[in-house]
Amino acid sequence: MTLETSIKKSIKEYLTLMHVDWFYNLQALGSYSGIPDLCFFDSYANKVVFVEVKTPKGKQSERQEQFQEMVERNNMIYMVVTDLEDIIKYVTQYN
Repeated sequence: MTLETSIKKSIKEYLTLMHVDWFYNLQALGSYSGIPDLCFFDSYANKVVFVEVKTPKGKQSERQEQFQEMVERNNMIYMVVTDLEDIIKYVTQYN
């Protein structure tokens, strides 16, 4: 299992444990280019949070940056995370 896959797995397990609804975006032929790895619902802010998972050395592609701009232009939240701690900080900010 790659580091990125391991980070994604821990995030999905954590969100499930915290009873946060989420869904995973699987990239495949014909899918929207630049779409982030997963999304979850922030019921406190009443928003969808888009999450792109990268390793500490990872970098967004141009299409991912364009997608991020579109998300933020529409007043949604986009996060580039490198570990589970980034998600924990976000989810627990209201507790």
